[in-house]
Amino acid sequence: MTTATTKTKNKRAPANTADELAQTFIDAAAGLPEPPAHIELPREAMPFWVDIVCTRAKKDWSRFQLSLAAQLARTQYDIERRTREMELDGVVIENARGTPVANPVNTALEQLVRRQLALVRSLQLAGVGDPRVQAKRDKMAQGAQAGAKAAKDDDEDDLLA
Repeated sequence: MTTATTKTKNKRAPANTADELAQTFIDAAAGLPEPPAHIELPREAMPFWVDIVCTRAKKDWSRFQLSLAAQLARTQYDIERRTREMELDGVVIENARGTPVANPVNTALEQLVRRQLALVRSLQLAGVGDPRVQAKRDKMAQGAQAGAKAAKDDDEDDLLA
């Protein structure tokens, strides 16, 4: 006779509960994680960093995941840079002999996109579940972050007075 075992899974509270709203404000007040000190992230890649680390609460990021997130931010920046380069030069360029050839930047772009997809999978950033629920969570998080920023700004103003 076999017995069925049940697995308990850490489930998030529904997006419309008071507990979820409170947790969202706590997470927003904690701020965003900084890139690991051992990884040099260009200033131009920081907007990508912010987009990536906003997908989870600060407490939910491991040190290794932050390293991968930094690599992903740099990769996304490189994709943008190479895309602009390709837009200027075109998909087809002339080689030294004047023969039209495929722009080698396209090959570099394809490699960067593959790296980006691998990092997204490693960080489990794709497929966040029901998009309607995620949209509610995103809206709550944005409101909480704006509230935390306003509270911080008010505190700084009080210190100056």
